[in-house]
Amino acid sequence: AELRKAGFVESSRNAGFHYYSVATKNGDWWGVMSESLRQRADDKGDLARLTQVLQRRREFSESADRFVVPGRSWVAWSRALRFLLPRLKVADLGCGDGAFTLEMASWAEKVYAVDRNARFLQLARERSEGASNIEFLEEDMCRTSLPDGAVDLVVISQSLHYVELPLEALRESHRLLKPGGRVLLLDLFPHEEEWVVNELKHRWMGFPAEKIEQWLEQAGFRGIEMDTGVRQTPDPFRIIIACAVKNGESNFVTDR
Repeated sequence: AELRKAGFVESSRNAGFHYYSVATKNGDWWGVMSESLRQRADDKGDLARLTQVLQRRREFSESADRFVVPGRSWVAWSRALRFLLPRLKVADLGCGDGAFTLEMASWAEKVYAVDRNARFLQLARERSEGASNIEFLEEDMCRTSLPDGAVDLVVISQSLHYVELPLEALRESHRLLKPGGRVLLLDLFPHEEEWVVNELKHRWMGFPAEKIEQWLEQAGFRGIEMDTGVRQTPDPFRIIIACAVKNGESNFVTDR
């Protein structure tokens, strides 16, 4: 419908069916676009993502429970955590536009949102307007102004691949944590999508689990747990999740 409104396709109706075809009133735009696409390499994984979308649609249409999942969302699940977690002090290192920061603020006592990118930090402020328990810091996540042992939890979500020296960020995380505090790391498994270096300014094209574990140990963490996930679709990116503890085991019972 949107393509038709924009004049890119024409529609006709016959026997209750709608038929669409490429509009010709704007010249041979489709021929020019098709030739351009044929000459370009799929350097952004567009075909992989298209295949993934079609696969998900097919799985959804074939699912026996597709009519009983309205309302299922990661946002609702995140907000449900407030009923399970103690009131933690959290450092969100490399907070970006603040999407996760705001969700953490719904259950945390305090969230320190750290990012050295002023533009992203402003977006995070705008997104989090009205949340009184978030403090924004325009600082390098490897060298923050927060004192030793300031937080119970450090979250590094999809920001370690921007850091030149990831080990330094993990050492800073260790410094910021109270004894028994945890670091939660979410990042990318190694991939071959080279476009992220130029277009998104990634310094690292993902991390192998062994390297993450090595860095966590060198930073002083123990009790390291990992989940590298299983890619069941052609999605070119796979998430690696790591959690580790400062000075032994933790049940997140704080000493305040």
